[in-house]
Amino acid sequence: ISKKLTVEEKIDGTKLILVRTDKDDDQNWYNNWILSYKGNILYPDEFKYLSDKDKEGIKTSSIGISQYALVFDRIKSINYKSIPKNTGFSIEFAQNKETLTRTYKITQGLFLRSYANVKYYINRGFLTLSSGSEVIDKDSVVSMAKKLGIYTFPILMDGYINTQDNFRNAIKNDS
Repeated sequence: ISKKLTVEEKIDGTKLILVRTDKDDDQNWYNNWILSYKGNILYPDEFKYLSDKDKEGIKTSSIGISQYALVFDRIKSINYKSIPKNTGFSIEFAQNKETLTRTYKITQGLFLRSYANVKYYINRGFLTLSSGSEVIDKDSVVSMAKKLGIYTFPILMDGYINTQDNFRNAIKNDS
């Protein structure tokens, strides 16, 4: 109890893997990235039929895979040259889905869990990774999330809980 405690909010979303590839393609931004869900590679062209107006509707009413179009919009805007090549990111996508038990303040938000140097292999639309040491240090994750323009998990509690006053002071989010 004498150690400092940090508790982060668990976001109920979909775990995605984002890979910064070994390419630097200024003409086709999607060649600089790979996005996968359960090893299945998602492609931006799968969602090219969606207009900006459609995407606005997706933000409020969709519970389906069309929400991934919003992820690609986020990826497209990242300054890929500021991200080390061959880096894999474990990301939680706070999408709308039928199984949610509560409402989040940030829907369709991307939350960085961790990242690592990776080697990747693509075979028939599936992504296979081997990675180095996973970076989970909070300061490093926050720094990388800022470069990506995404969130880190909200802090619920941060501090000591060895006294009643310290416990109260450690609470950062009263929800």
